[in-house]
Amino acid sequence: MLSKNHYLKLFAPLVAITIFILSSQSTISLPRMRGIPTDKIAHFLAFGALSLSVCLWFSLESWTKQSFKTSLIVFSLTSLYGALDEIHQHFVEYRIPSFSDWVADSLGALAGIFLVLFWVKCLRK
Repeated sequence: MLSKNHYLKLFAPLVAITIFILSSQSTISLPRMRGIPTDKIAHFLAFGALSLSVCLWFSLESWTKQSFKTSLIVFSLTSLYGALDEIHQHFVEYRIPSFSDWVADSLGALAGIFLVLFWVKCLRK
């Protein structure tokens, strides 16, 4: 039987699969809000969630003793997945890859990492 920590590690693949399924759709209806790029917000939130879930792969000790290295690994994995997702969209009818979507993905990844770093800092006090 898997321990609770092992179950937490399943979130990242589930989030990644969800992102893949959504980006495989020819069209996704997002609410339109005047002057607000809802698609970029969706990218930011999705990859923020992916980043947070990838953070669960690493121990608290990794985050306290090697936070830069751990952050770099999480950011690289999440940002790379965002780039691959944009390339994947090239092959989906009515979808186009977008550099600005990848930037939103990467910024979401950074936000997730900063949340974890803040949480770790609070735990250490």
